[in-house]
Amino acid sequence: MMKRKEAKSQDYINNLKDRLEYAHKAAAEMSKKSQLKQKGGYDTKVRGATIQKGDRVLVRINAFEGRHKLSDKWEKDSYRVLDQPNKDIPVYTVQKEHGGGKKRNLHRNHLLPVGFITETHEHNEENKPVQTLRKRKPTKVPPTMIPDRPVPIQDYRQNESSDEESVELVIIHSDADDDSNPSVTDLTSQQGEQK
Repeated sequence: MMKRKEAKSQDYINNLKDRLEYAHKAAAEMSKKSQLKQKGGYDTKVRGATIQKGDRVLVRINAFEGRHKLSDKWEKDSYRVLDQPNKDIPVYTVQKEHGGGKKRNLHRNHLLPVGFITETHEHNEENKPVQTLRKRKPTKVPPTMIPDRPVPIQDYRQNESSDEESVELVIIHSDADDDSNPSVTDLTSQQGEQK
């Protein structure tokens, strides 16, 4: 009886081991498949200037002190690309441009290509920009609401003795002389007909 229990437990252990190995292999395959799919999407959307040996670059600051929002994202010193050790991966060897500093191996995401930086050590008065005052543009006057032709206003009073009813007069200004726009007399005459 002990042998049967040991045999059953050994079978259970072997079965569990096989299932765990299968699950591990299946997860690894799915992970690899997902990784290749994401890489394909990233490679199609990636836009960046290629970096070659001898290019000038700035290096991203990864260790921030204080608030990240206001701090500089790139180091002040420019670097020169010395080499790309492996052509299959975007990792470059860089060193500070003016000597000094050690060689660093950095990924392309941490490098910003610099097109042209002028090196001026002297600040001459001639090179300073001249300040000029901006001229103000004249403000536009909004068009007035006064029509080109006079609008006839008629006094419509019905029962002067009744205080309960009030007459409301609406004035509509129209720019066109066509009959498609209602006039004041039309509105007031319609109002008189309704009562």
